[in-house]
Amino acid sequence: WYGGKIALAEGLVNIRFLQEDIYLIGRFFAPGEVDTLWITFPDPFPKNAHARRRMTAPHFLEAYRSILRPGGPLHFKTDNVDLFAFSLETLAAAGAHLGYCTHDLHSTTDAPPEAYILTAYERRFMAEGLNIHYLWATL
Repeated sequence: WYGGKIALAEGLVNIRFLQEDIYLIGRFFAPGEVDTLWITFPDPFPKNAHARRRMTAPHFLEAYRSILRPGGPLHFKTDNVDLFAFSLETLAAAGAHLGYCTHDLHSTTDAPPEAYILTAYERRFMAEGLNIHYLWATL
């Protein structure tokens, strides 16, 4: 709702919001239709038994690859160091090209400008003294 409200207020026409089961993402976009994909502060599902639910699990990466345009970036932000490590591993295993990676986004100035746009979760985690881990990659 909040993102949609901002998009309407700013007259953005190239943005889409879905409130759907992520497993169905391929039903909503044609192959190569998505220019950029952002995953910001997803549930880390810390138990190994739940690793399949992590938004950067291999089956999700394959789904993202199918809808992203060739060379289209996947941006990922989290405060969770274990989820970030898992994501780096799954991206490498998927043959992704890592374009940028940092374990402390807000101590850098060389990330893409859009990486510095703060989310509500990001503000909260930063106030708690947590580092924000960020990467962008192409699948």
